[in-house]
Amino acid sequence: MFIDSIMKLLIAVFIVSSNVFAAHLPSSFIRCHRRDSLCLKKAVQDAFPKFKNGLPEYGLPPSDPLLVPEIVIGAGERVVQLKQTYKNASISGLSRGILTYFNMDLEKGKIVMNIEMDHLILSGKYVANGKILVIPVNAVGDFQIILDNALSTLKFDIEIYKKNDVKHIRGTAANLVMKVKHASYKFTDIFGKNTEIGKSLNKVLNENWKIVYDELVPSYTEAYAQVMMQMMNRLFAKVPLSEIFLDQ
Repeated sequence: MFIDSIMKLLIAVFIVSSNVFAAHLPSSFIRCHRRDSLCLKKAVQDAFPKFKNGLPEYGLPPSDPLLVPEIVIGAGERVVQLKQTYKNASISGLSRGILTYFNMDLEKGKIVMNIEMDHLILSGKYVANGKILVIPVNAVGDFQIILDNALSTLKFDIEIYKKNDVKHIRGTAANLVMKVKHASYKFTDIFGKNTEIGKSLNKVLNENWKIVYDELVPSYTEAYAQVMMQMMNRLFAKVPLSEIFLDQ
């Protein structure tokens, strides 16, 4: 009798645990057949604004602005020869992105999407040590980078795994490449209280925006790609494959 009671208790705990860990996709999200590329593109586009304020029940923080607690960048070799640390670096405008291409191939373990965004703002706190051009810099302040007409390609390597004998998806690698028509920069207190030199240096950075962008921004996008993959994995760790697609 005692053993039977224990077994019943263990079964009940297992059922409750399974319900806790296996969640449904939010009812407002569009579900598709896994090979219906048009439906999948529509579903992902439709989901962009729904992630804006986060989904606390799935452990997802807001995506717009998307926050990265810290980004560390080594010194470059051209214009920006700075070791840089960025705190609470955010990017605003992702929820307004227009999805122009989407493909998900479970067999090959790939997700690829192209996104157009007319206006993105990166901002936060920075610490920088090194040189810009030939000018020594040892600064702490605020930064803002504005990106106009951004064309992004976001790629994930994915795999299917089992949890509690239920299939889930997770990302194993992420890459974000972003091309822009123009970028502008503002770094405050880059020379402490000497605002005139700071203004002059910001002017030089903006006059050479493309060179600075090619050297500086890819480190940001790499960090943001990793955060996006973490968010995807949090969602899909709770929502099994059978809840994502209609034919699973």
